[in-house]
Amino acid sequence: MFAQACRSLVTVAGLILCTVAPLHAGADAQKTPREPTESVNMVYRLTQGEREVGAETVTRTTFSDNTVEFDAVSDMTFADNMRMVTTVLLTLEEESYFPRSLRLSKLMDSGTTSFEHKTNIDMVSNVAIVTTELNKKHESYKRVLPLGTPFIEIGIVHYVYQLLFWYDDRTGGRQNFQLYDLPSGKLEGAVINRVEKQTIEVMGESVEAWLYELEREKMKFSFHADADGRILRLEQPTMIFELTEWAQATPEDDSPGD
Repeated sequence: MFAQACRSLVTVAGLILCTVAPLHAGADAQKTPREPTESVNMVYRLTQGEREVGAETVTRTTFSDNTVEFDAVSDMTFADNMRMVTTVLLTLEEESYFPRSLRLSKLMDSGTTSFEHKTNIDMVSNVAIVTTELNKKHESYKRVLPLGTPFIEIGIVHYVYQLLFWYDDRTGGRQNFQLYDLPSGKLEGAVINRVEKQTIEVMGESVEAWLYELEREKMKFSFHADADGRILRLEQPTMIFELTEWAQATPEDDSPGD
């Protein structure tokens, strides 16, 4: 399976690096600068019922050091005028989409009171080193996770790109995953099923996309993704996210004379 191939590739690459590194120890001071190679900007509109309540704005940047970053802001205002602003910086390995780190902040504001909850995660092999801060109270702990476990949270779209990457299209059907639920800090099982191709309306156009269903331990939701790997629509309990903007660029696009 694709996931097994990725794990084998990462393992072999690690052995090669460990063997070659001593021969080039003197070159560490002259490392190639980390440069962006590709960037995608995307915006998802969030609705509850017939009411638009916010949006998630995401920039996905691929870098020359085999990393991908999802830099996102989710801004929602609910019926009781409670506003929640979530900022995320998720760093993954490009070849495997294994998480490397997460910087997460949630700001809740009712107009009269507000509080901020911060969560930082750094992965060391398959160990998640987690630090949290809420009302100036700090907590830190470790979680041992299966290698490459994706992060997930209800109300955030871009985490689902990890699941889409790991789903084996060649096999299809129902596939088992394990997820790290960020709000609870718990590992849980899940099943993803690619159901059928459908035609849906996206940004004013009819687009053919696969419908996927994700069954978690206490909930079920679905998403549509096209052949280019874009998540077009995500339906979670009480929430619907729809892609409204997608702009892709490379460093050459910003070069002088363009």
